Amino acid sequence: MGQVMGKAVNLALYGMICGFASGYYFTKRIVSSFSKSEDAPRDISGQPISLKKKVVVITGCDTGFGRLLSQQLSCGAESSNTNTNTNMNMYVVALCLTSEAAQELTNLNDSICGIQCDVTKDEDIQRVTVRIETILEEDKAYLHTLVNNAGIANPGNFLFYKNTKPLEQVMSVNYFGMIKVTKSLLPLFLRTSPTFGGRILNMSSVCGASASPGNSAYNASKFAVEAFSDSIRMELKEQPFNISVVKVRPGQFSTTIQSDWSHGFKKNFETASSPIQELYGGEAFAANMEKTYVSSSGADGGPPGGQPQYVVDFLKSLICEKDLNQLEPYYWLGNDANTLWKALHHLPTQIGDSIKAFFHVAPILIMSLPLLPPTNVVSHVTISVKNIEKSLSFYKAFGLMPVGDTVNGQRFLLCNSSKRTKSPDWSTLVLLKEDSDMPSPRGESYEAGMTRLCIYTSSMEDDVQRLKSQHEMTPIAPTTHDEKAGGVITAFKDPDGFVVYLTQFNGLLGKMVNANLWRKKRSTPWLFHWTINISQDIQGVMLAFEKMGFQTLSDQDSDQVANDLLPAFNMDPHTTKIEHIRTCNRKNDMFHATLMQWIAPKSEKKGWEKSNAMTIAVDDVYAALDVAKNAGLETTGVEYRVLPIYGNVLFGTAYVEPGSAPIEFCCFRQKHIY
Repeated sequence: MGQVMGKAVNLALYGMICGFASGYYFTKRIVSSFSKSEDAPRDISGQPISLKKKVVVITGCDTGFGRLLSQQLSCGAESSNTNTNTNMNMYVVALCLTSEAAQELTNLNDSICGIQCDVTKDEDIQRVTVRIETILEEDKAYLHTLVNNAGIANPGNFLFYKNTKPLEQVMSVNYFGMIKVTKSLLPLFLRTSPTFGGRILNMSSVCGASASPGNSAYNASKFAVEAFSDSIRMELKEQPFNISVVKVRPGQFSTTIQSDWSHGFKKNFETASSPIQELYGGEAFAANMEKTYVSSSGADGGPPGGQPQYVVDFLKSLICEKDLNQLEPYYWLGNDANTLWKALHHLPTQIGDSIKAFFHVAPILIMSLPLLPPTNVVSHVTISVKNIEKSLSFYKAFGLMPVGDTVNGQRFLLCNSSKRTKSPDWSTLVLLKEDSDMPSPRGESYEAGMTRLCIYTSSMEDDVQRLKSQHEMTPIAPTTHDEKAGGVITAFKDPDGFVVYLTQFNGLLGKMVNANLWRKKRSTPWLFHWTINISQDIQGVMLAFEKMGFQTLSDQDSDQVANDLLPAFNMDPHTTKIEHIRTCNRKNDMFHATLMQWIAPKSEKKGWEKSNAMTIAVDDVYAALDVAKNAGLETTGVEYRVLPIYGNVLFGTAYVEPGSAPIEFCCFRQKHIY
């Protein structure tokens, strides 16, 4: 209740302030309309002083608005917006970044002087001020107008920039350059402005009234121009200063800065780091960017927008306006400024943002590539290989297709993602990781700490025949059936000896699995599970997996293990003894982990059991490591690693047993992007 009353009081106060302010303003306007206007300055004989030379200083005269305005004012061209002759005994001081442009303007006629001046350099501004002071004294003139026109743009999304120097440069020219020139020339204004008045025209932009994406540096500089102009307008308007400050907000016009904008945006994207480019969609984003800018170019292929002459004519009318009281605080110039941008300026932020999104080149999600894995699923399994190109043909034969590019000797493979369009299940990926120093072939599948990949199929006989005939792949042993368990297995070894095996269930269990696949809109082959050999204390490992969020699907003690399937791995079912097998998974994850402890044959760890890993996507790597450590697993520190598709992401590692069978935790959203 108190909050409601507080809001009501605030609303009432807001209304009262608006009402009183509006009443005061309109009353003042009415009173001033009946007041006698100030007479023009007169000489000692009582005649108006009309022939005194007026000096107009314009910055940024190399190209664009500044170039046209300085040329036409000095030549006495007439404005299409006013019947007043723009010459009016004016002398133009045109400030240019380059000495060549300054000399060209100086050579134009006797009513213009081009001066080289970098508005970011104090020494240049000081030199120009001394020169202007000399002109005023020699010609018995007064400083009539300052047009702060110098400006640059360095467009691009904020993440494109590797450092802040490009943004600082934009602010240095557009904002600090403007205030430095204004500060330096104000003493010259104040010598005569109480009598003759003065005007400062600050070139803002529609981007100074409503910020647009992809242009943060320019937006910020023009918002600063707007705020500064508003402050000094109120400070300098009345006597004893008598200087009017006006903001000019051009929309889109065919100027050099406009044509350079699209080129600058593309250049900044191309020079961004590779991870940043990948975040935005890489080549697809670049192609869309090119298409957007080509479609938005002018009819003649040049920069889009209206004719610059319109702005120049309007500026001349402001300069030639005799009554400073007729100058408004700001002006919108251009069709787009007076419609779209004016509306965006007044609309609520959320509505304005939704409109701006239509003309923003947004990041492109590459739908052919996997999206970010959801939290708490097995994102991928890593299989180390000696030669990635040689191994690719092996895994492609099983239906695992490459996605993305090979990065740092790593390549992701995808096996039949879910066909559900709404909330599809995650499809665990395989990451092939090249290690040319890896011993090959690696150890046997039953050795301590070793892992295996199981792929489920619904057409074992056809798949095995295809692998033999089309890919010349030979199984480790003939296909093995277990009538009691209803299982079928055919095992293969990749070029480095890692075991990948096909499995199929028959009978009731097979029907249940196929029904689940149908419900999930999945087809086969399907990545089924990752087997981890445990050398000792499987009970402790199973408890640790439970604490890490794995739920048990099946448990088999030594007397329940289907030894009839062991011949598929070229193992004798009579001499092999398995203590326990547990299959488990994470909630809402279709990929499984199988923990298996071998009693016989007994083996020792030989080092290569560290080379493969199972990775779980998490929200916080540090928290996941804490859970694993508290569950009794050995853990290591965190590190950033570069992955294909996902960039430089944060990893942490735990080991199922000391020094073997890594379980990795990865936060795909926590990137190191620079």
